[in-house]
Amino acid sequence: MEKKKYYQRMFFVGACWNCGVSLPLFVISLFTTALFPIFGLEDPNNMIFLHASLLFIATFGIGYYIVGCDITKNHGLVLIGIIGKSCYFLVTLIYLILGDINWLMFLTGLIDLIFIGLFADFLLNHQKLQK
Repeated sequence: MEKKKYYQRMFFVGACWNCGVSLPLFVISLFTTALFPIFGLEDPNNMIFLHASLLFIATFGIGYYIVGCDITKNHGLVLIGIIGKSCYFLVTLIYLILGDINWLMFLTGLIDLIFIGLFADFLLNHQKLQK
């Protein structure tokens, strides 16, 4: 597969990952808190932080979609994505070590760790595509 097509698809997969996880969880959490125990979490007192976080995650997904549409532009979004995914991975790692989340929740951080590597590869190699 041509490298340009590979990177475009990678960003579209990243967009699907972010939006495909966050938006359904947002909608489900409007009606029930039954998902919290699945991830080893207790029901929160209110949902504002969860809802804000899920919508921010979806917003990042929209950013990855935008990058995928034209991989010659918007590289700042990719860098912000790397930073955000690094923060999320570290938070899930810390909370796993503390015993506050389970492996299923940590798995979401591991998937983001994979995207960190893929996005970093893109930033390091995208100029080769311009030639």
